[in-house]
Amino acid sequence: MASVLAAWDWAAISAVGVAVGTLALAVATFVLAKQTGQVVATNKELVGAAQGQTRAAQGGLDAQTAPLLSSMPPGLDREPDTFDASTGEAKGWRDAGTVSVRKHDFGDDGNIFLSVPFRNVGNGVATIGEVQFVLSGGTAYVGHAASLAVSPGERTRAILQPTRSKSSWQEASVMLADKSSFAVTIGYADAAGRLRGAVRLDVHHRAERLKPWFVRQVHFGDSVDSVQSSPRSSSFLLD
Repeated sequence: MASVLAAWDWAAISAVGVAVGTLALAVATFVLAKQTGQVVATNKELVGAAQGQTRAAQGGLDAQTAPLLSSMPPGLDREPDTFDASTGEAKGWRDAGTVSVRKHDFGDDGNIFLSVPFRNVGNGVATIGEVQFVLSGGTAYVGHAASLAVSPGERTRAILQPTRSKSSWQEASVMLADKSSFAVTIGYADAAGRLRGAVRLDVHHRAERLKPWFVRQVHFGDSVDSVQSSPRSSSFLLD
C-alpha cells in the first residue's frame, strides 16, 4: 500500500511540475511576445520617422533643383533686334520683354512671326519640351523654343512661324486682322528629364500703344493639358 501511495505521490508531483513548467513557459512566451511586439512597434516608428526624414530631404533637394518658367516682364533687360549683315554684330536693340507679332507678305513666301519671351525663375535648369500656340480659333499649333535648355535667371522665346503652306496661316491672319488674343503653353522638365510642370502665357492686344502685344496673365500647372483646362494657380490680370 505504501509503495502504491509513493508511486501516486511521485506521479502527482510530476504532473504538478509539468503544469508549473508549462505555465512558466507560457508566461515567458507571453512576456517575450509582448517585448517583441514593443520592439516591432518601436522599429516601425523608427522606420516611419526615417522615411519622413528621407521624404523631407528629397523634397528639399527637389526644391533646390526645380526650374520654374514664367513670363518675361518688360523693362528688365534688353536684347539685339537687328544685326549688321557684314559683321553679324548687333546694331539695334529692343526690350527683352517685348512680344513680337509681325506679318511679312512676300507673295508665296509670306510668313507670320509670333515670338513670346519667357524666363526661368526657379533654381534648376529647365529643359523645354512641348510648345503650343493656341490661336483665336482655339486650334493648338506646335511651336518651338529658341533655346531648349534655360538656366536659372536666363530667358528664351517661344516661336511660331506660320507660312502660306501651313494650316496655321489662315487662323493667324485672322487673329492679326482682328487683334484677338492667343496663348502660348510650354511644358518643361529638369536636367534629369523629370517633368516639372507647364506655364501658359495669355497674350492680348492693346490699341494705341507703342508695344501693343503683351502677356496679360500667367498660369501654372503640372502638365500642358492641365494648365490649359485647370491651372494650379494664376497671376492677376494686367491691363
